[in-house]
Amino acid sequence: MNAVNSEPADTLENSGPQGFRRWNAVAVLVVLNVLVYVAQFYGGQLIWFLEHLVLRRDKVLAGEQVWTIFTYMFLHGSMAHIVMNMLGLWLLGVEVERSVGAKQFVGLFLLSGLIGGVGFLPGALWSDPTASCVGASGAVAGVLGAVVGLFPNRRLYIVFVPWFPMRAWVLAVVLATIHVFFMFTPYGGPVAYDVHLFGGLVGYFYALVLVRGMKQRGREMRRQVHNVFADPAVEALVMKVLREGREGLSSEEREQLDRLGGGVPSP
Repeated sequence: MNAVNSEPADTLENSGPQGFRRWNAVAVLVVLNVLVYVAQFYGGQLIWFLEHLVLRRDKVLAGEQVWTIFTYMFLHGSMAHIVMNMLGLWLLGVEVERSVGAKQFVGLFLLSGLIGGVGFLPGALWSDPTASCVGASGAVAGVLGAVVGLFPNRRLYIVFVPWFPMRAWVLAVVLATIHVFFMFTPYGGPVAYDVHLFGGLVGYFYALVLVRGMKQRGREMRRQVHNVFADPAVEALVMKVLREGREGLSSEEREQLDRLGGGVPSP
């Protein structure tokens, strides 16, 4: 994916889990892909990788090497291939991970790549049934889909067209249209357009589910806070803690505070 974030995040930039260590999951995934690439081309086992880990339509549809719908996303066909995918993962993934957390980001990456691999199989009906596929492009497309779900109005710069930024949702529509055109016409090149499309859709809907969950938790938290402070006695108790600390409370007041959720810390 050849897009770069250019503006501050929208409403969810600071809503991710507290204590998130920046770059964590993205860096691990980049390093993992690079290590696999090194083992693939410089470990003397290239033939083994090609025979056992590459996704091939005919084999999977025959019930063989089903695991390759997962393993294919960690293999790459050339240096340029892995550089472009890892660049896209790094540029797009950091902010997505910051917003949703490291565990959710790993889930997003793997699920997008996995469903992208599954989406590669129906191509046997209108394309080469023996075609094979490698690369993290489907998973990275899922990260781009998540950007659209989280920050639809974010302006993204295209790496090779840096003077023409597009809003994330516009870029997604343009890319999807191009992919569908090339997938069903003889003008496309040796690109797994179907993997990109399926991966991108998974990432988009994955992000929407996360957004809905975040908003629901936010509403529940606000409701709980409102219910607590709607009681004048509770409000007075909290204000007393803020003025005097817990040591200024009577034993009865401390018990009441503990029942509320324990533990307003001393200022």
